Amino acid sequence: MLYLGFLLLAGILQGVMVSLNAQMGNYFSLFGICFFVHGIALVLLLGYLLVKRQPLRFSGAPWYVYLVGAMGIGIVATSSWCTLHVGASAFMALSTAGQLVSSALIDRFGLFGMPVTRIRRRQLPGYALVLLGVILVVLNWGGGCMIYYLTALLNGFFNSINRMTNVRAGKLFGTANGALINYVEATVLSLLLVFVLKNGKELTWGYITAVPWWVYLGSICGLLAQLLQIIGTLHSNTLVSSVLMLVGNLGMSLTLDYVFYGTFSLLRAAGILLILLGMTWVEKEKHAPAESEE
Repeated sequence: MLYLGFLLLAGILQGVMVSLNAQMGNYFSLFGICFFVHGIALVLLLGYLLVKRQPLRFSGAPWYVYLVGAMGIGIVATSSWCTLHVGASAFMALSTAGQLVSSALIDRFGLFGMPVTRIRRRQLPGYALVLLGVILVVLNWGGGCMIYYLTALLNGFFNSINRMTNVRAGKLFGTANGALINYVEATVLSLLLVFVLKNGKELTWGYITAVPWWVYLGSICGLLAQLLQIIGTLHSNTLVSSVLMLVGNLGMSLTLDYVFYGTFSLLRAAGILLILLGMTWVEKEKHAPAESEE
């Protein structure tokens, strides 16, 4: 039961992370957000490696492994941008749907070293529920919002690819070294982009200290969520971990939409519920014993 609580808490912390990163958008440019999100995590990770005295090793990986930091910048930037305009719940719902699509493609073609897994016909009702949920979420859109919804879908699509790339890096170099590639690359690239786009003034000490302290907590929430997810998943099955993470994630996103924006939509909540049910259905049938599908 304790580990199930870890998974639920990990989902909640992910929802908090996305909302806090979006709030940073009120004070920093998109690449400024990326710099702080990855930079704070980098400092914590380096502290861990120093304490453990773990040797560094980065060579010998496929070329795409070294793109994780660049992908991470795109994912953090688009998630912050979308959440600031349409709210955490709509972003998380659509990003989840995008992740489902890319995960299905990764399984179907055996990308990133994963075994080839066909989509079963018994999974199709789950995909239909997700599609219906997306439609309900999008029905809330007003003028100009569709670009944010499409971006959220793409964010989820590439998020799965980024996650699988990080898994590949972790298998090759170990969890800490694999993560270090991501955070070092993303921190350096985002810092360069801040200055290239002439936003360097937001990195001065006076500016940084004038920003409310709590907006910097998103990175810490992300690291804690990752740790709890690993621990919880090791002591449960894939279906349980996926569902509990989604419940915590989407539930917290709805709550924070009300806290930060004073908004709550029954139609959007219904859409999120359908996406959750659809994801549960797809995962359940994916891991069910193989049977004849005549």
